Amino acid sequence: MLKSFTGTAELWAAPTVGHGLVLYTNTKGHLVALAVPAYRSGTPDGGAPDAGSSDAGTVDQGGTLFSDDFQRTTGLGPSWRVISGAWKTSTRAESDLRGSDQAAVQGLSCTDCGVRAQVVNFAAGTAELDLRETTSGDRYDVALLFSGQLQIRRRVANAIVVLAQGPSGIADLSNWATISLSASGAGPVQLVASVNGVVKLTATDSSQVAITAPGTAGMWTELAGIWFGHFVVSGAATGGDGGIPDAGTADAGTPDAGIPDAGTPDAGTPDAGTPDAGPPAGGGILFSDNFNRTLAAGLGPAWHIDSGAWRDNDKANSDQRAPDQASVIGLSCADCKVEAKVVNFAATIAGSICARLPRATGTTWRSSRTGGCRSGGTTAARSPSSLTFSAASRIWGTGPRSR
Repeated sequence: MLKSFTGTAELWAAPTVGHGLVLYTNTKGHLVALAVPAYRSGTPDGGAPDAGSSDAGTVDQGGTLFSDDFQRTTGLGPSWRVISGAWKTSTRAESDLRGSDQAAVQGLSCTDCGVRAQVVNFAAGTAELDLRETTSGDRYDVALLFSGQLQIRRRVANAIVVLAQGPSGIADLSNWATISLSASGAGPVQLVASVNGVVKLTATDSSQVAITAPGTAGMWTELAGIWFGHFVVSGAATGGDGGIPDAGTADAGTPDAGIPDAGTPDAGTPDAGTPDAGPPAGGGILFSDNFNRTLAAGLGPAWHIDSGAWRDNDKANSDQRAPDQASVIGLSCADCKVEAKVVNFAATIAGSICARLPRATGTTWRSSRTGGCRSGGTTAARSPSSLTFSAASRIWGTGPRSR
C-alpha cells in the first residue's frame, strides 16, 4: 500500500508487525529503500521513549531524540511532565480541560533540533508544538490556529510575539496533518515551520529576548479535545542538506497524515476569540500579554518602560503619579489594532492604549479622549497613577515587521 506525498519525492509502505519499508529519493536522485522499525514509542503502559533517555546535555547530533505515538490508555506517562490542564491517551494524546493544557518531555534538552507531530484542531482551537522550552515556560512554538493559519511564535515571561504567520494550506482541519518546527543557531536563532513536510514559514530572531539556551520540547492547546499523535523530536543533522526539515528521509517512521493538500485555508478570525471589530483581513495576533506574574518593578523583558513606573501582579499597574508609559519591544505594525481590559477606579482621567507610537520622536495615535497618545510605530500603554491593564491585552495586525 503505497502513498504519494505531493510536493516531495517520498513514498511509504505501511509497516508490518515488526518492520516497515520506506522508499525515498535522495538529493542525488537515487531511489533508496530503507527498512525501519514499526512506529512505536516503547512500552505502551509507561510511555517510555523508544530512543532512550536523553542525557540532558545539548544535543547536536542527528537522529531521533524522543518519540511517542501514545498507544496506551494510561495517560501521558513518566516520559512527560504535565505543566497545566489535563491529558488522556488512547491512540493519540488528547487535551482534556478547557483552559491551558500543556505538557513537556522529561529529561530532554536540545538546541539545534526539531519537533513534529500529527495534530487535529477541528477548526476550534490551537494546536501548538514547542521547542527550547525552559523551566520558566519560555519557548518557541509553531501554532496551527482554528482559522487554518500557521504561526511561529516566541513566548517569554508569558508574553507572546508572532515572528511569522501565513496560511497552513490545510483544507480539512478535522483530519490529521503533520506540523513541525526546527530551531538552530543562537545569534540569531533560525526557525522553520512545515506542514506535511512542506516548508510554510521561516523566521529569524535576533532580538534581545531571543531564546538561545537549550530546552525541551512539548505541546500546548487552550481547548479540550485537541488531538496530537506521532510526536517526534529530532536532532540536527551533521551533514547533508544541513537542516532538520521533516521533508527529508524519515528518521523515526513515516508520518501517516495522508497526501498533503493544497487547499485554500479559510483565513478566519485568529485563535484568541473574535474581537468586536474584527482583525484586518488575513491578520492575526502579533503580541499578547495577560500579565499573570508578580514583579515589584517593571513589566518583564517584553516591555520597555518609557516613563514613570509599573508593577505586575496578575495585571499591569501604573505605579507613579506622573505619566506612566510602556511599549512592546521588537514590535512594529502599520495596519493593526490594540485592545486591553482597563480599570480606572473612577479616580483619575481615562488612560490610553496607543498604536503607531515612534520610539524616540514624533506623535502617537490617540486612543482615548484625554490620554497622551497622538500618531505613529510601536504600541504603548499610558496612564496616570492607579490605572490597571489586565487580562489578555492583544495587538492584532496583518503581520509582524522588523524594527
